[in-house]
Amino acid sequence: MSRVINTNTARLHDAILVTGATGMLAQQLIHQLLANTARPLILCVRASSDLAALARMQAALPELDYTRVHVLAFDLAAPQLGWSNALFESVGSACTEIWHLAAEVNFLLSAAELAASNTESARSIFRLAQTNGALLHFASSLGVFPYQLPHDVDEQSARPDGLFASGYASSKWQAEELLRQLSNEGAQAKPVRLRIYRLGLCVAQNSRAHDIVGMSRYALKLCASWPDSSASINALDSIDAAAALCLLGSVDSDHAQPIIWHVQNTQVETISALHAQLQPQLRKRALAEWAEELSNASTTHLLGHEAQQAELARAMLLMLLPASNNGETDLPGTVLATHTQSVLTKLAWQPKTVVHVLGRALLD
Repeated sequence: MSRVINTNTARLHDAILVTGATGMLAQQLIHQLLANTARPLILCVRASSDLAALARMQAALPELDYTRVHVLAFDLAAPQLGWSNALFESVGSACTEIWHLAAEVNFLLSAAELAASNTESARSIFRLAQTNGALLHFASSLGVFPYQLPHDVDEQSARPDGLFASGYASSKWQAEELLRQLSNEGAQAKPVRLRIYRLGLCVAQNSRAHDIVGMSRYALKLCASWPDSSASINALDSIDAAAALCLLGSVDSDHAQPIIWHVQNTQVETISALHAQLQPQLRKRALAEWAEELSNASTTHLLGHEAQQAELARAMLLMLLPASNNGETDLPGTVLATHTQSVLTKLAWQPKTVVHVLGRALLD
């Protein structure tokens, strides 16, 4: 059934804006927000028009109550999100809370190639939040901490550019730095209250999602086998992550200084075990042999979008797989990063940690 959606934000007030609304985490967050508040939602979707954005939104969440939301098209990589000055001002005036979840998740591209989408977009979002002094929530990644570190690390461990696991992680760290700089710039007429959430490796139950589970399914299909590796992951279900974000978003919401939260799942599982669960009938192969087969599939047997998908799967999985083959530690998601007080105090940040276990948020 078609629905007529009002995209005029001029009469809205006290609205919550969510970017990347069709993403796996945003979809779950939208359900949480609608269940816990009567405030209107503005859902931003990457599309060429508001009608195209609505079509994407309805395809992703057909069950949503569209009488409570306003769907807007936006361009993540464009200045002021691709909106006119009037629309930018109207949306900013309507919002008192913003969840910036949109990002280009691509492990093949460098931080420079991702800068417009993942770093500079944060500048536009911050300007939008300044219009009404909104509470700004920014989704970052525990990937800002390098691989192969002890379990106790501090904020300085995230700084050396050469240690980032991917251009994506580096772009997220640069966005954090940009937001911190903007939030510390002099007196603001309507100060933005900044919250940063460093998320572990999020996964969705939807097999089409471009997460570790979806990419693994795709890679297993191409290679008809799964790799023998002791590398481990601690995947964070997107439903649990959204519930944690809603909980944490209400903690100290009036606190003026930025707050960092770490959100992760402490249950660790080997990637081989994950693959065996996904496709138990497939045979196990040596990691090097399996990686070569996946690389060959992406460069010789596939074309266009399919080849790119295969290469993305290879980049994601090989980024994770080698970590423990040499007896090293696990993924950045397993790093609790609780010892952050000294550096963060110097930056006037308030460090906090959340460990997500079996769907329950436990605050340190």
